[in-house]
Amino acid sequence: MGADSAVLDFVEALYRVNRLIVDDARQHIAEIAELDVSEFMVLRAASRGAVSPTELTRQLSTHPSATSRTITRLVRAGLLQRSSATADARRLTVSLTDEGRRIVGLIARRIRPELQRRFDAVGPDRVAELLDTLHAFLRGGVPDSSE
Repeated sequence: MGADSAVLDFVEALYRVNRLIVDDARQHIAEIAELDVSEFMVLRAASRGAVSPTELTRQLSTHPSATSRTITRLVRAGLLQRSSATADARRLTVSLTDEGRRIVGLIARRIRPELQRRFDAVGPDRVAELLDTLHAFLRGGVPDSSE
């Protein structure tokens, strides 16, 4: 297998895995709430604690205007709330509302079993190695500073 073939095989495998996971997630999300996958990803990121729109944009690799529109939709839906950061009142953060936490929990419980089945079939060591590899790839091959 040549280098060109390996790169294209990698792209194809990521594409297929992405479709598999996103299509499955889309179905489960639709059964719980009127959200799309990108809106759920914003909620999921905010479930880890208050976060700035800039940090959401970075974490989710989205365009700032798309992040802003998604936040606005989720605030209007009562799933996110905006507030000023405690350390700097000029800095905006978003966090989940109680309803947002409830929705994230319901969706996560629906998505998790199918993914867990696939992870169990692969094995925890291989899943951990895959996650490390993907994170390294996302960092552009730069070592994780926490290592």
